[in-house]
Amino acid sequence: MHFIHARSRHPNPVPLLLIPPFPFTNLSFRHITDIFANPNDPDVDQPFHFVMPSLPGLGFSDPLPNSVHTVSKTAEMLNTLMKQLGYKYYIASNSGSSVTPNGSIDWKIINHLAASYPDSCLGVHLVSPPWKAPEARKNPVEWLKLTVAKSLKAGILGYSKEDIASLRASDREKAKKKGSDMTTIGAFSAYDPNTLTYALCDSPTGLLVFFLTLIRALGSEKEFTATELVTIAKLTWLPGPEGALRLWAENHILAKEEAELKPSHRVKAAITVFLTDDGASQNGPDSTQKTDSLSPFSYVCPNWGKQHYDVVWTGRIQGKQGLLAWERPQIIADGVRSLAKALLAVDKRLYEVERRRRTA
Repeated sequence: MHFIHARSRHPNPVPLLLIPPFPFTNLSFRHITDIFANPNDPDVDQPFHFVMPSLPGLGFSDPLPNSVHTVSKTAEMLNTLMKQLGYKYYIASNSGSSVTPNGSIDWKIINHLAASYPDSCLGVHLVSPPWKAPEARKNPVEWLKLTVAKSLKAGILGYSKEDIASLRASDREKAKKKGSDMTTIGAFSAYDPNTLTYALCDSPTGLLVFFLTLIRALGSEKEFTATELVTIAKLTWLPGPEGALRLWAENHILAKEEAELKPSHRVKAAITVFLTDDGASQNGPDSTQKTDSLSPFSYVCPNWGKQHYDVVWTGRIQGKQGLLAWERPQIIADGVRSLAKALLAVDKRLYEVERRRRTA
């Protein structure tokens, strides 16, 4: 497994595992390393020992054998990697929205780490986790809370006013664009069998078209140069795209099994979600930032994850998600720093590497 490892030069760093958004490689995000490892003001911004791998079959990471369960095996490899680097305890984060067609792979790997290795992965930062609204049949109490909050248009029963405004706006958009939402269609058409077939069998040009379609569907505001686009496609083509595509295929085949996997105990989590235009600012443990564009995807309410995670911080970001690691990596950094702060307030094990270094 190929990985980027940047040790912070500042005191008291926290080990951080950052998973790049599928199907991109870690080499596409070298530019964000210092944001995490060497912030300008380490007294204000928590520094990290920063580890960012390429998932199996991407970049310079070898694909996994056909006989293994790719998502759980990848999570096992990542946990082993952190231990081999000397990090007995660490936190982990994904770096792109989990409610996009490609983001569910990142989410499943993070969820596996939290569920299977809670003694080493002490907390996770989740970007728009793909949780569903509570259903009356499965969870009548939570369904009733949501129904009352939406009916009263009020920030009550675990929901904020921003949550309710975004949920209602999301419902309106779904109803208005049902069957003709080109953003959603575009997002999924990048993974259409014909698109993938050409990308896999025809030539590297087909794979380049795949990435162009995906970047456009995700609403990226970054102006990619021709060199950047070719490099992105090349890093997938060189190891053989079949490994990455098998990871994507298994992601769909095992969707139900993975959705039912839940942490054995409530691991601490920081949640970043994206509001519609109606969201307003708030202070305290929840924070809101503003951007200029709308999110094309369904709103995910942080309250829906509290039955699975101990949610210690929520960041509500106004605007669309886009390609965070390129366009707004500071949003990811804010989430993991808020998670680290909440963990360190009650658990100093994340400082163990620094303590060992000082006593060596």
